[in-house]
Amino acid sequence: MSPMVEAMESVFLHNMPNESPQTVEGATSPPSERVGDFARKVIVPYLMEQSDEFREHSLLRQRGWNNPKGDDYLRAQRRNADQSSVKNDFYFHSLVKDIGEELHQFGNIFAINRTQEGPPKILDMCMAPGGFWETALKKNPGSQAVAFSLPVTCGGHKSQLPKDMNVDQKFLDVTMLASDMGAHEIPKDHPDAINFLPQQLRQNQLFDLVISLGLEHLNPRGTMVKLLHQLEAWDTAKLVWTFAKFSSIKLLKPKRGQAKRSSFYMIASKV
Repeated sequence: MSPMVEAMESVFLHNMPNESPQTVEGATSPPSERVGDFARKVIVPYLMEQSDEFREHSLLRQRGWNNPKGDDYLRAQRRNADQSSVKNDFYFHSLVKDIGEELHQFGNIFAINRTQEGPPKILDMCMAPGGFWETALKKNPGSQAVAFSLPVTCGGHKSQLPKDMNVDQKFLDVTMLASDMGAHEIPKDHPDAINFLPQQLRQNQLFDLVISLGLEHLNPRGTMVKLLHQLEAWDTAKLVWTFAKFSSIKLLKPKRGQAKRSSFYMIASKV
């Protein structure tokens, strides 16, 4: 467990009995504001005291916030991420391949040790342009892979995977997979009632490596990789702490692509 996770666990173990977003001063404020208060008054001060990594990160982030050029830089980053093009898709594919290699060197995440007969099985709920996939499949030749991604016509990125790779690619909006998320009955008056999609994965369809979402489809002792933002935020901290209770957790902020962002990766193995 990394020093950052250990410090985060201490926040919950030492403060949770008496502190929570509901009990922080100003309980009459909206829930979202109370959550922010909890992060500012409990989580952030504790991490500043206990974690050298977090202190260094906070100082660097504050320098970025104080630089007006930072807003222009982030706007350009968001624009490039939201606009699919041949140039952008090629760049993101190459970037994510490099991140995948760094994650593998750090946490050996693509080393699938099968406890059952048959080829390794991999699931990605947000595949395109496919950098993680290409890395994972090259590390595990002969794997069976299922990938979901937003269609290009809906703003998604085009897949850059080599055509000879054995991947069952499904291009759809994963936010419409209500049945796969356990919501089998949709109210008729729901604004997206007609847009929800039928179940795509069988209930007992399990995978050894899951990227992004799909915990219920993970084999016992499997590995899950998830992109998160702002470790000190209440929702993120609680998620990391929860995973730490039933899996082995490693956190990594890749040198390329994520250094100037709030994002980082959680690697949960032996789930």
